[in-house]
Amino acid sequence: MDLLQPYLKAASFSVLFLVTGGSSVAQCPFDPTVTPADLILCPNSQGELATQSYDSYQWYKEGNPIPGATGQTLVVDAYNDSGS
Repeated sequence: MDLLQPYLKAASFSVLFLVTGGSSVAQCPFDPTVTPADLILCPNSQGELATQSYDSYQWYKEGNPIPGATGQTLVVDAYNDSGS
């Protein structure tokens, strides 16, 4: 599994959402870019993920929001995040 895949929902911004039939649909297409795309975490190391400038942010890990991870960058470390 690509290391960055869990973080691709990383950034969010305020858009109008329409709720139809129990599902939400964004009015604007949204495809955040997370860099670096080829981050490698060696044992006992850290790295930083970043995305474009938006109004607000929420980083995700394995499909779940990371509490407090609401900035444009996210520090990840080998112990907690390798293989995620």
